[in-house]
Amino acid sequence: MNDSNAKKLDTIKVNSKLKAEAEEILKQMGLTSAQAVNVFFAKVINTNNLPFDIRNKETKKNNDYFAAMLKEAENAEANGAEWFEGFALLDEFDKEFQNDGE
Repeated sequence: MNDSNAKKLDTIKVNSKLKAEAEEILKQMGLTSAQAVNVFFAKVINTNNLPFDIRNKETKKNNDYFAAMLKEAENAEANGAEWFEGFALLDEFDKEFQNDGE
């Protein structure tokens, strides 16, 4: 019998302090940690992503700024601009990004 709701016992390593704190909150919500993990996995599958943003605010702000500058640069280029202040800023951002990996 192939049951898509079959259960399997898995062992995962978690920080015991985080687990205890999370279980207190989950208990107030009427959930066990196993139920919460199943909800988490279902959400990952449904969204093909994590169900929350793990970037810090500064990273998100930089990414939003970069995306806006890229859009402006693309618009300027599409309108025939040979030079746009954003091109220089994008080059600078790109060089900084490349150096972060070193």
